Amino acid sequence: MALPDMRRRISFLFLLLVISPLSGCAIVERWQAWQAWQAPLPPTPNLLPQERLQLAIDLLDRGKSRRANVELKAYRADLTNDNGLPGKPSPNGSAVANGNAAGNSNAAATGNAVANSNAAGNSNVVANSKPAPPPPQILPRMKPDDPPSPAPKQPLETSADPWAAIREDVEAGRYDAAIRVAESNHVTPDRAQAGLLASAYAASAKAVRRSNATQSGTQALLAGELYLEAADMPEEALDALQLAVAVSPNDVRARTLLESAKSKTVEIHYRNGLIAFRRQDLDGAIAAWDRVLAIDPNHEKAQANKAQALVLKRALQTLM
Repeated sequence: MALPDMRRRISFLFLLLVISPLSGCAIVERWQAWQAWQAPLPPTPNLLPQERLQLAIDLLDRGKSRRANVELKAYRADLTNDNGLPGKPSPNGSAVANGNAAGNSNAAATGNAVANSNAAGNSNVVANSKPAPPPPQILPRMKPDDPPSPAPKQPLETSADPWAAIREDVEAGRYDAAIRVAESNHVTPDRAQAGLLASAYAASAKAVRRSNATQSGTQALLAGELYLEAADMPEEALDALQLAVAVSPNDVRARTLLESAKSKTVEIHYRNGLIAFRRQDLDGAIAAWDRVLAIDPNHEKAQANKAQALVLKRALQTLM
């Protein structure tokens, strides 16, 4: 064998002896890292159930689904009692509540028994005692030339307390009478009274829509103005203003008020959805954002927030 070939073989063997341990170390390190990744993650210690659920929501927001699943499983375990039965109330305070419930039920039972016994006693007394006969009714004799009795007078539109009359008419369904009392007395409603009077105008506008479109549009616009500007009830103003626009499509005032009512209603329900989501009331948040999208289907924030709430709700349902 030639000397150069011998040197090349010796160099190759030397390199093989040096590189093999390094490769083995790298393989061992990767194996250890894979085993560490496969090992179950421990949940964050010393957290209350509400804090752990909020942490899981934050982890899902950041895309850390594996870590979020660990916290959600620990949250479910936190909800179990000492016997491992989910859904059973904790011993702190529940015994007091159950005791109070038992006490109330006993008290209610005792009270009912006393009431029944008293009722039975009273019924016996009534049964044994005969009521006195009513005295004979003596009707006055009328002469042939006596004038007939006058018919009862109709109540005047003006009243010392117009709002009592308006409320009575609205509760009885006499919307036209309530409107006449308000207009004849030139009332100036406050916030609560404005909602009452607006309901009368709105109901009357719906009733006369087919028979008198002009009156219907005028009353619907008045109802929308009262609901939106005086009573600060934008959602209640929507139906009235939509009727006003339907009857008078070219009424600029009605169209302007309708857009304002939509904008305010959307803002209210969007905020309610955020509040419900922070309270971890996912169903309430989804319902609020559904109301937003029913008024404004292109509301991007409501669309994104609703989708996120649905994903979180499905993740929680799979763990329960």
